[in-house]
Amino acid sequence: MRRNSSLISQDADVFEDTSVSRVQVYVRIRPIVQGDVTSITRKGAVSVEATDLTQVRVADGKKEKIFQFDQVLPPEASNAEVYQVVGKPLVEASMTGLNSILMAYGQTGAGKTHTLMASADGLTTSVVSHIFALIGKDAAHSYAVTCSYLQIYQERVYDLLASEKSGTEVFLREHPKKGVYVENLSEYSVKSPEEIVRLLKSGKRRLAVAETKMNRQSSRLLPAEEVTSLATVSDKNSWGKDQTLFFSFSCDLAGSERVKKTKAAGERLQEAQSINSSLLELGNVIQALAEGTRRHIPYRNSVLTRLLQDGLDGNSKTSLIVCVSPSFRDVNETLCSLKFGLRAMKIHNVAQVNVNEVSRIFKKRK
Repeated sequence: MRRNSSLISQDADVFEDTSVSRVQVYVRIRPIVQGDVTSITRKGAVSVEATDLTQVRVADGKKEKIFQFDQVLPPEASNAEVYQVVGKPLVEASMTGLNSILMAYGQTGAGKTHTLMASADGLTTSVVSHIFALIGKDAAHSYAVTCSYLQIYQERVYDLLASEKSGTEVFLREHPKKGVYVENLSEYSVKSPEEIVRLLKSGKRRLAVAETKMNRQSSRLLPAEEVTSLATVSDKNSWGKDQTLFFSFSCDLAGSERVKKTKAAGERLQEAQSINSSLLELGNVIQALAEGTRRHIPYRNSVLTRLLQDGLDGNSKTSLIVCVSPSFRDVNETLCSLKFGLRAMKIHNVAQVNVNEVSRIFKKRK
């Protein structure tokens, strides 16, 4: 079954329990790869390393800085290990009825897409598999799982699960009850992890991809390379109402590196400038939320910030993975990414349990 709906449902009733928490921020250091440039070779030194479970040290050859995060994942950490630290807690929270959002930030080539979207063991695949395993054990409830997949490219939103070869442009709308939503976004009902993997592979073929000097496989998108949403709905619960048990919103942000370093030109230059502008707006929103003193938060300044509004300062459990390179040539971008993560850690959300009247969905299924 295929339906059209908003990417984030905000018109739900909410259960009385709430959970107040800040955005959780994790740092993942990618392994040394061919092409990394190390200006300091003494003892095989690198610019970034984990000093313990929560601290990362950055050296530029002259001085060192120490940063503290919720957890630092070293280069040898596998995607499976990253999932246990980052993804699993979100799934467990979401199965109690809390929305969950997972984002990856960092420069091109730092490992964002590998972390979230690797076909075999990326966090998106692991989340899906875990959710289906949990609902498969729950014989007392009936579940409906849906999937959407979109791309933001030069301030335009494209539905990657539409039938058109290049995807269909869709538009953000705002409703008094729904809040900001994506109009006419395709939403597929799925019954297994394999179905979702097939949908993601199909959508990936419609991504706007172009080569840059930094990464030959870079997805040059503005500024969300890939945005995947999953929703799991139960038709029964102990409160006598239908409940949205799970909502996952995974966002692979575009590369945050300087235009000069990518050697972008022509159309690629226009894309890079647009990406930098939108990432700047995301940084401005996070800065305003972290300060907690501004009445106006500039969500409307970009498509991405409007789309992420609920996750940054709303009804969601939100985790951010800051992906960084260990190379000395990338130390400036690494420092910027880490400072971005530090600001995000100051944001506090109030996640509420969602209760929706969705019996019509199950009537259609039966």
